[in-house]
Amino acid sequence: MDDKQKKNAAGRPRSKEAWEAVLAAAQTLLGTTGYRNLTMEGIAKAAGVGKPTLYRWWPNVPSIVMEVQRRYAETQIGDPDTGSLSSDLLQFIGKTCSSLNGQSGDIMRCLMAEAQLNPDFAKDFRETFIASRRGALIGILQRGILRGAAAEQRSGASGRSGLRSDLVPAAEPACPAG
Repeated sequence: MDDKQKKNAAGRPRSKEAWEAVLAAAQTLLGTTGYRNLTMEGIAKAAGVGKPTLYRWWPNVPSIVMEVQRRYAETQIGDPDTGSLSSDLLQFIGKTCSSLNGQSGDIMRCLMAEAQLNPDFAKDFRETFIASRRGALIGILQRGILRGAAAEQRSGASGRSGLRSDLVPAAEPACPAG
């Protein structure tokens, strides 16, 4: 549960166990029934909680799924810190692309479609999921700047004119088309 959700929560304190059970149930159901078949009732039943519990934390199924995806990205993609800006960026981009080629990519496409149809969800998607991934990327770049790696890359002996040209070709194989 993030600070925004804690701040907006009214009523009795939230149960961390129920929170975790809901997210675990949603993740399991995504794998077995798929995004299109998820319902608040189905998630509540699988988590062993009542629907009012879900509605206290999330307004709809896409919001629960977004939280599942945010946590997945934090744990499976993370914020690599290898000591090398190039390696950190390649791991971050490579793991991001790899995850989008599997079930996670299918789910993300559904969430993006939902954001096109629902302005409230679109705002929350940008402020929650996109902001968390952007924050991880900014952290990687800031570490690189602090280490002087970005300047080193720009003035390196490779003859290339910058960090981006060194990284983009190397990242392409991790993102196959289709």
